[in-house]
Amino acid sequence: MASPTKSESNQDDAKQYITEPWSSSFDPSSLSPETLYDMAVLLLQPSSVKLGIPTTKLRLFLSLAQANYRQNAYHCWAHAVHVTFNAYRLLQDLKDLESFDDFDVFVLLFSALIHDLDHPGHSNMMEISNNSKMARLYNDQSVIENNSICIAYNLVHDINLFSDLTTEMQGMLRTRCVELVLATDISPPSGKDRAMLVEAKWNAMVQAMGNSGGSVGSAASGGVDCEFKIVTTEQRQRVSIMLLNIADLGSAMQPVNVFSNWSQRLYIENNKSTGLTQEQHIKTQQPFMQYLCLPLLQFASKYPILKNINVYLNLLQNNLDTWNEMNTVKRCSVITAAYVVQPGVVQSNLVGNDVAMECVKGGVGAKQ
Repeated sequence: MASPTKSESNQDDAKQYITEPWSSSFDPSSLSPETLYDMAVLLLQPSSVKLGIPTTKLRLFLSLAQANYRQNAYHCWAHAVHVTFNAYRLLQDLKDLESFDDFDVFVLLFSALIHDLDHPGHSNMMEISNNSKMARLYNDQSVIENNSICIAYNLVHDINLFSDLTTEMQGMLRTRCVELVLATDISPPSGKDRAMLVEAKWNAMVQAMGNSGGSVGSAASGGVDCEFKIVTTEQRQRVSIMLLNIADLGSAMQPVNVFSNWSQRLYIENNKSTGLTQEQHIKTQQPFMQYLCLPLLQFASKYPILKNINVYLNLLQNNLDTWNEMNTVKRCSVITAAYVVQPGVVQSNLVGNDVAMECVKGGVGAKQ
């Protein structure tokens, strides 16, 4: 019997990893780009086939998408597949999974896959402050997110990815993907306005449920006191946005090794682009978990949407408690030790200013 090829081995690995639960310490950044590609295929192929999208086109698109993710420490191909995998696992955790058809599933997973395409490795504020061509093109509004959508749809156009869909389906897919990706903008100056818009649309949906005969409670009153049914396209879109936001911030709601690795990766990326020190980065992580991630999960917990919402809440709270028990030196040490060197990725491309010395000393990248 012939030995399996490297490609077949990557595919077997991907099939194994795709079954990992949310609470697992598995981290996609530990996989080679090739295995991550096979994971992406496995995640998107079932729904894309049902929609009539040829697998050859899907595979070509994913290859092009992978090539258009820059080798940033954080906003990279590994992050894209991580978020897509998180979204996939959240879909499996829906209390009413049958309310999502193949189109809804593909919309969410496709949006997750493209949401940081061509990310430059710095913030919208930097683009705006530098009066960059991209900032001028998008009038300072969700600059990086708009660019990701543009790049993705240029690739879609180049290979006619959706040519087998009806014109109506193509239009609906694009409309929903645009809204989903833009909703991942949580940073100034656009993030606050987008968050308020997302909340307003959610509240309008809940209000409409109540007006249709149910007695749906508001988020402020603690959630719902009747059956929460997802039946309309608008309702599925609102839930999809919530799922994508949780998926995008998901590393903070996963075991501490996963959170710490991605925290270190974010520090490396910010250090390279702005000179941010590790101590300065450390100061941002507790507010990030306490005032961004926790309210998001608490809001989601008020509605009967996810079966295991308490698992995510408990993991996040554990990370918060662990973080609060450590001083600055210990926090720096923990995230440095947790950093995972991704196989097949040139590490010199990921190293920032003061991170280079840590690499020399054996700090960053110590965990293989």
